[in-house]
Amino acid sequence: MTISNVFNVEIVTPSTGWPTQTPSYLPVVPNLAGYGVSTLAGYGVNTRGDNVQVLYVTTLANSGTGSLSETMSRNIGGAARVIVFNVEGYSGNAFISSGLPHTTIAGQTAPGKGYCLRGTRLLIDADDFLVQHFRVRPGDGSVPGPQLPKDRSGLAMQDCARVVFDHCSVSWAGDEGISVYRSSVDCTVSHCISMQNLDLVGDGGANAHAFMCGGGSGNNPLRTTWIGNLAGHIGHRAPLVRNAAVVFVNNVIYHWYGSWGCGALESDTNFLDLDNVTAVNNYYKHGPSPPLVAPWRVRGTETVFGCNVNSKLYLEGNSVNGSIPSQVSMCSFGTGRSAAQNFLTAPSARPVWHTGIVPAAHNDAYTLVLQGVGAFSANRDSLDAQLIVDVTTGTSSGTDPTSNPAPYPIYGSAVRDHRISFNYPSGFDPIPDGASGRPAPGTINGGTGRTLIEEWCNRRAAEVEAV
Repeated sequence: MTISNVFNVEIVTPSTGWPTQTPSYLPVVPNLAGYGVSTLAGYGVNTRGDNVQVLYVTTLANSGTGSLSETMSRNIGGAARVIVFNVEGYSGNAFISSGLPHTTIAGQTAPGKGYCLRGTRLLIDADDFLVQHFRVRPGDGSVPGPQLPKDRSGLAMQDCARVVFDHCSVSWAGDEGISVYRSSVDCTVSHCISMQNLDLVGDGGANAHAFMCGGGSGNNPLRTTWIGNLAGHIGHRAPLVRNAAVVFVNNVIYHWYGSWGCGALESDTNFLDLDNVTAVNNYYKHGPSPPLVAPWRVRGTETVFGCNVNSKLYLEGNSVNGSIPSQVSMCSFGTGRSAAQNFLTAPSARPVWHTGIVPAAHNDAYTLVLQGVGAFSANRDSLDAQLIVDVTTGTSSGTDPTSNPAPYPIYGSAVRDHRISFNYPSGFDPIPDGASGRPAPGTINGGTGRTLIEEWCNRRAAEVEAV
């Protein structure tokens, strides 16, 4: 399920610092608008269908043939790769990253409740990547892993381009749940959950982060889109913006309890990094106790990470507890920063935007997000299901952010051998993988312009999504 309409042309017109883009493309996730969704991911190298291979995760082991880490790093001669899951359950305790581009991680293909990383994170540091219907639950110090628990983010993009996280679920991360940082550019996070992340450094919840878009001094400015996501039970960072152009649309933010606010614009120590943010029709909802601060903050000279004086924040149609207040009232300003300097009110002055996005109204977005957000929304595991109940009822199922507030959900041990049961759509016969006469996975279906393996993955996604 996606909220935005289909679009063929993206025109981005930042106020300063970033170029105008006018590509025409078929988005890698049907109907999704955003930075980087023009990627081919694992469905081609130079053109759609060019040199595509399907690899299978057949074990929950941390390493070895058929593990996630092995399928992500296997040398396949520069081909694009689609990673399909034949197993259900938990894996982890090993650092999972990929330096190889042109990959689709199709978590929606896993049987049962799906696949989940535990005790570690998933780091994408390569270009042209799509990750769908994937869960990451790093956990506290009781969960073994390759990093200190406080350093375990959930899903991360680093020094990459054209990467999309779609319908993923992250909880119990020791740092950000989902982050886009360093020199990453043209990335989108859509319909993902980042909730109940942990404060493992004892700073009053400020380390229980949801979303980060931070380039850092000297790196290229980020360009990121966040659409239809859910953040909740967080101290801060929904999102933190540093040196970035951000489109933030139709997200639901629930129960922010830290003292910094949830969305924040900041800079490096010399106030050089420039932020341009457009936030439209997002739904903010208080938790069991009122928040300490407004949803957004433009940080000033009271901190070494104060916002550049020329950074711009545009808010439109955002609501708090179902009512739309004066948009400027949703933002506080640090020392030396002000609404007159940093806040925009005219739609024509949006500092960054995608013309293909048609936002849902804030209350419709709330309903759609709770129905369809996260991995396997049609068959949620017990943690995702409980977090949705928390948001709906205005309650909290975990009051201590310094440790896992509940046992890990129970998964089964289902196995589905896709190498035998592959069923391409659009009338193609179900021929076993590798059998004579089977069409190649990169074959283009002339009716849609998509590859056969791409259509098959999209059909699997539709089966596990509630809307």
